[in-house]
Amino acid sequence: MSKIESRPSRGKLGTYIFFIDIEGHMIDPDVKDALTMVKRKTTFYKFLGSYPRAEID
Repeated sequence: MSKIESRPSRGKLGTYIFFIDIEGHMIDPDVKDALTMVKRKTTFYKFLGSYPRAEID
């Protein structure tokens, strides 16, 4: 995990939404296991995408 960010939910007071950045490809077994665990532990899960890392010359 390279980043975690929390924001208050617009719904119920005291609930939060978390955004998590993970380095690695979603078919990598470790990443796949981590995403599966996140899905099991949350009430709402949305995968926003997989993007290549930018290379700076």
